[in-house]
Amino acid sequence: MMKKESTEVYLVRHGETDWNTQGLLQGHRDIPLNSNGHSQAQELQQLLAHIPFAVTFSSDLSRAKKTAEVISHPREIPFIQSESLRETHFGPLEGKKHTFIDELKQQQIQTNNIPLSKDEKFKWRWHPEIESSFEVHERTTKFLNQHAPHYKGLPILVVSHGGVLRSFLQYFDAAAHSVWTISNCSYIHFTIGVEGHTLKNLNGIKKKEI
Repeated sequence: MMKKESTEVYLVRHGETDWNTQGLLQGHRDIPLNSNGHSQAQELQQLLAHIPFAVTFSSDLSRAKKTAEVISHPREIPFIQSESLRETHFGPLEGKKHTFIDELKQQQIQTNNIPLSKDEKFKWRWHPEIESSFEVHERTTKFLNQHAPHYKGLPILVVSHGGVLRSFLQYFDAAAHSVWTISNCSYIHFTIGVEGHTLKNLNGIKKKEI
């Protein structure tokens, strides 16, 4: 039997933090899980307990690291942290309300007389010091493509952030103007192989067209 050439990726958003409940942009700020976030991670650990992950990759921020530790337990597998899996860098907007960036987007749309195409929206910087979804996806994909070939035919656990998951959803989605609701401890299941990245399924994620 020919060995499978693709790597199974479970890309997970971290559990809840107090800043999540307050609607604040976390970005690269190191905000820990709250008690509900711990419970969410434990629930996902039970849901994914049957999957024989070969390795755990995690953002180096504590909310992702702790989520990854809980989900991967009790497996004795390599645990690798990286800044490449961090949340979108929001620069001077970190600590501000999510509604602030929503208003900024609306102002830019009106000022520049857009709607944007899918590709333009993917690469658009809503502020000079904020990463675009394209940039987030590029750094994350570079990291995964570097490591995935070592785990061909195997499932790997990757714990990251909402902005990272959103960048992958935008990459996979054919629509230009979708709004995604990405719950804490939701995940995207996809494969990395010779034909690129292939979406398998979503858990805890909802889509709405606008």
